[in-house]
Amino acid sequence: MNIFNTIERINRLHVLIKTGRTGNPETLAKRLGISRASLYNLLEELKSVKAPITYSRTLESFLYTKGFNLELKYTVEIENNEELTKINGGEYSFFLPYNFLDGRMIFLPHLTNF
Repeated sequence: MNIFNTIERINRLHVLIKTGRTGNPETLAKRLGISRASLYNLLEELKSVKAPITYSRTLESFLYTKGFNLELKYTVEIENNEELTKINGGEYSFFLPYNFLDGRMIFLPHLTNF
């Protein structure tokens, strides 16, 4: 599992638990795009940092038993400017007003280097 996906999943899981909107374990695992076993692994990771998580059968949701806040962030920096010149890909989309779409050739000088 990609570290960035894991961080995003944990953040999303935290918000769902905090708001009491997780649903049952099967539903929550589907929402997060993971297996039920992986869900329980994430819950154990949260519990290992003292997250007071419990499951309410009446509410069918995971809940925090007392106040708990979690903030996970990540930053990606490219140290070498030469790396920026090696990035390829992407696309360029633009829209023209309908009156330009009458079959005439349109010259766009900033797009001629493709």
